[in-house]
Amino acid sequence: MADKRIYQLTTLAAYDQTYFIEVDKEGQAESRKIALSTIVGLMAYTEQNYVSNGQNLTASIDALDKAVEANAVGIENNSLKIGTQTYTEQNYVADGESLSESVDALDQAVKVNEGAISEIRDTVTGLTDILVVQRTISPAEINALHTVEKTVLATPTSVLSVYELISISADMQHNGTNYETNGGKIQLFYKDETVPIIEFDEAFIESESRGQARGAFLANSRMVAGKAIVAKTPEAITGNGGQVKLYITYKLNTLDEIAE
Repeated sequence: MADKRIYQLTTLAAYDQTYFIEVDKEGQAESRKIALSTIVGLMAYTEQNYVSNGQNLTASIDALDKAVEANAVGIENNSLKIGTQTYTEQNYVADGESLSESVDALDQAVKVNEGAISEIRDTVTGLTDILVVQRTISPAEINALHTVEKTVLATPTSVLSVYELISISADMQHNGTNYETNGGKIQLFYKDETVPIIEFDEAFIESESRGQARGAFLANSRMVAGKAIVAKTPEAITGNGGQVKLYITYKLNTLDEIAE
């Protein structure tokens, strides 16, 4: 039988492919030689970050085991940041694809839909600028409105700010008696202006039961920056028909400075 030599694997040169392991199988006449490099590889590494060329396999595995343990928290945190790469709806991305592929798909989808996204953003911005307030005018204040105006929106802090009234509705909380309008109406003005913006007519004010109405915008009214909104009546309203609650929907627009 051929001379068989058993070498300690750790002493062999890592990338010397002339070493073979001779394998005999009982009952067979022939033996087989297997190159050592076929079993363990060349033990030559691209970067040698934690292992070294020619290092025995046990030492290499031990070095990697220590490196993984030392970086266990970082590895876990990175896993949390990256996630499982599974998605609920998969509208533009797919489960298991690389993050670069997902980002690329979303980048293209945003570009295709940027017009619609812009419209939605403008709509949401416009909606968040809309405000609603409630103001109550008591019977005594209603009786005095022809001489003492009632401020319903305070003077803006900037002379370049202007109230844009969107809608004003009123709830006449009738108390069992009636008002006499004498031709008067409840009207809203920009302070110091003579043309009303909105008015509630005599029929609504003189109603004999509780009722609600939307104020009527007047065609010849104008917007005035830096002014409060006040309620007045052109004629004295007498009697005590109950309080009126106003529901005012508005925006406060800021005008640009005039360029010189």
